[in-house]
Amino acid sequence: MGVKAEEIMIRNWFRHKPVWSYRNELCKELDFQWEDGDWDMVGESLMSLDSIGPISLTEERLERLGAVKRFESEWQYHLAVGGIKIYFRFNKEWYSAIEDIYLGSRIQHVHTLQNLVFALSGRELQMKNP
Repeated sequence: MGVKAEEIMIRNWFRHKPVWSYRNELCKELDFQWEDGDWDMVGESLMSLDSIGPISLTEERLERLGAVKRFESEWQYHLAVGGIKIYFRFNKEWYSAIEDIYLGSRIQHVHTLQNLVFALSGRELQMKNP
């Protein structure tokens, strides 16, 4: 499943699924952070939008994005960015709320959360190295 061009923002994280090989070995998938110059590679032999996929939102990735695990609340994770608090819990899939408003749309991918935070706060959500 590819990513749509309108979903891509500079510094979003994606997974590159190469469809080419080197010396008869298929190149490995890798996570990368989109940079401005990456647009130059799209459509060339190295990368296409079809070879770029989303990165699933996991507990480990939520923590790398700055979320704090909480045990005293029904919401397992709290993420505060630019005065906005986003809450998460997992029950077969992620559920989230902003302040006390439940988000009907489930955030499943890292770049979707990054785009939401940027749209609401004007701040970029960075993922720390593991």
